[in-house]
Amino acid sequence: MGFRDDRQALLGRIESLEAELRSAGGPVRREALQKLEELARTVRQASDEVDETRDTLAELAARIDRIRTDVGGTASAPRGARRAWLGVAALFVIAIGTAFAICRSPTIDRDAVAPVQPTRATSPAPRAPAASPAPRCVPGTIERAGPQGRTCTFEGFSLPAAPDVSPYCGYLGDGYMGFMWRLTDATRDHACPEGMTRADNPQWGYCLVRGIEAPDGAMLLPECDDLSRGRLGYRIVARTGPPARVLPAPDGETPDAPLAAPRLAAPGAIGCDLSPSIASLGSCSRLDVVAVAASGSDPSRGAAAVDRDACTVWSSGAFAPQAISLDLGRQRAVSALLLVTETTPDGATTVVVELSDDGETFAPAALIRGEIATQRAYAVDFPRPLEARHVRLRSTRSRSWIAWREIAALSCEGE
Repeated sequence: MGFRDDRQALLGRIESLEAELRSAGGPVRREALQKLEELARTVRQASDEVDETRDTLAELAARIDRIRTDVGGTASAPRGARRAWLGVAALFVIAIGTAFAICRSPTIDRDAVAPVQPTRATSPAPRAPAASPAPRCVPGTIERAGPQGRTCTFEGFSLPAAPDVSPYCGYLGDGYMGFMWRLTDATRDHACPEGMTRADNPQWGYCLVRGIEAPDGAMLLPECDDLSRGRLGYRIVARTGPPARVLPAPDGETPDAPLAAPRLAAPGAIGCDLSPSIASLGSCSRLDVVAVAASGSDPSRGAAAVDRDACTVWSSGAFAPQAISLDLGRQRAVSALLLVTETTPDGATTVVVELSDDGETFAPAALIRGEIATQRAYAVDFPRPLEARHVRLRSTRSRSWIAWREIAALSCEGE
């Protein structure tokens, strides 16, 4: 595919999204806006890469001219020829960037996601806790060390006096985060904190920090709860064990994988009761939940995620980060989780499993990461049981509002 074909495909994609925005409403319109926003970010990224490549090519051309003059004794290439060569190279890079933008546009074929065949994990030998990772805070942040890792925070900055100011932290796994607000004439020129840059679309303003990386053996957790006080950042936490595996449930039972649950069809198609699915797990049973705490617009609806009914939904009513915590009544050994998802659109999702004895201080224990589809059952098998009374699922990345149809904590015999 040539550059002209790539450009035409990109224009077609933009026109399709524009038609959706003009004709649809509600969730469809929100989804189209999200797709258009991600497409704009990708195109801007490709444009930045083109600018950087053009500068690099110019430096290389100048160096070649100097070498030819100093060593070969020949005159430098005519300026017009050099410009033509740079133009061809730039067009090649633009074509690559445009193709990248089209491929990255968030249209996911749910059935094309290759299933991971679940296998029962054997408990590994105990290992010494990993050393605390070296901090790599981005410029402009204040670094602090604490019992739960190191934090890198922007502090003391002002927020625009505009409606709908909120954190923009769901893309920390992609290396950037910040905050957003609805643009008005009064806030269109709001200055971002030092270390952040503006990246707007027609309706929303963004202040973003980029280039965030996790050191080897560590994971990143957003610290976005204090935005109203002018504080925003992230935490670098050492990973003391292997991450949990996300296991898409197969169609039917798998005798050698007792945690493999049948894939659930759309709620109502095969019944809303999860008891048959739990029973099919064999040696595993569901732990009782005595209380639920949830974030979002209506925390009282958190109980819908543990009522053993896949036809009810808990929704935070907002994007990541969001969390829901299960109180098991006393310390229990959690061997696995059975999660029934509600995520539209589908896509890359990151969930941190956190544990607590008192329900106040939580520590990260495992990282769930994968391409998640909506209204499916996922069995998450931990390498070894997690010991705790409170288990919290903290969603730090998702393309949709954070919601769950059902969360089942499981205890399995022989572990």
